Amino acid sequence: MAEIGSMLESIAHQWRQPLNILGLSMTRLNLSCSLDGKGESAKVLEIAEAQIEYMSQTIDDFRNFFKQDRSQIPVNINAMVNDVEALLGPLLIRKKITIEREIDPEIEVLVYPNELKQVLINLVNNAREAIEHHRGEERLIRIRCTTDERYCTIAIEDTGGGIDVSIIDKIFDPYFTTKFESQGTGIGLYMAKMIIEKHFLGKLSVYNTLKGACFEIRLNRGVKEGSGIPPQIDDSRSHSDS
Repeated sequence: MAEIGSMLESIAHQWRQPLNILGLSMTRLNLSCSLDGKGESAKVLEIAEAQIEYMSQTIDDFRNFFKQDRSQIPVNINAMVNDVEALLGPLLIRKKITIEREIDPEIEVLVYPNELKQVLINLVNNAREAIEHHRGEERLIRIRCTTDERYCTIAIEDTGGGIDVSIIDKIFDPYFTTKFESQGTGIGLYMAKMIIEKHFLGKLSVYNTLKGACFEIRLNRGVKEGSGIPPQIDDSRSHSDS
């Protein structure tokens, strides 16, 4: 029941920013309709429609979270990143943040697709917020994906200045927030970690790099929920030079 409470809290947390964006978009739409006809209006409508679709999908995803009869399916990681970028792209463009990717277009992994997408959305938004508050010259989010015979590793790295060492071990705790967290986007790092480690039997970790932070998802390419022991990930390697 505690997990259900956390999830319901996450729904409210997740909807705040889309609602804010919708409100601003509609304000711009009303203004642009009276000034310039079609061009700007079409762009604003596209943003609003994408946010509405995102919110609708969110509630379905949380409902599916509790279903016991769903199945994991092979998902193309590059295609999923395309979906995430299409959803968040307008906001990233306005914030002058660039996404770079290093992903083999053929990489697939066995997952619940909606849940993995929610995790990626959360981590990209987390990177975006870090970059905004850092205000450095380089505004870059880099998404990498590598595989071997057993594992698929997805890394989301930002140039947001890194995470204070005094809180880096706490950021996956339920209800933990930083002084920069404001708009409530995504399922939250606690829920993201629970999805990766309990549903996918993988690992979600974070470490600082020279210019920012990197969140790393490690998935067992063939394990299904409840079918085995979570992969034992070797954390002995140092990330300080990444």
